[in-house]
Amino acid sequence: MKTIPKITFLAISVLSLSLTSCKKKEPTPAPVATPTPTPVNNRVIKYEITGNYTGSLTVAYTNVSGGTESIIATAFPWTKNTTYPAIVSGVGIGGNTSVAGAPSQTLTLKVYSAGNVVSTGTSFTDGNGLINLPTLVYTF
Repeated sequence: MKTIPKITFLAISVLSLSLTSCKKKEPTPAPVATPTPTPVNNRVIKYEITGNYTGSLTVAYTNVSGGTESIIATAFPWTKNTTYPAIVSGVGIGGNTSVAGAPSQTLTLKVYSAGNVVSTGTSFTDGNGLINLPTLVYTF
């Protein structure tokens, strides 16, 4: 008869211990990835037009506010260096004849980022001395 109270006490003790628990540990939050800022030198873009074209060219390119700016290039080589702010996510440049050159002339357009060529294209004048440079784009 004494074993029933012992078994009951033991059962209650085991049940009590199993129902109690240690304080739960809060999960460690995963580290938040922070974007790596683009180094300033990667946002310096150089546009370059070279070749033997004797005419002039209307050149349209992305300006620092992300809009388009046009100029007339009358001599080659022609270069333009621009440092773009972080709000500009991509740039582009292209050109076409404003004053005809001679047949069989060429122009090569290059886009540099941080000193490296990231886009290039070459065009030739037609039989009338007209030329259209391809539009080149680069995304930061």
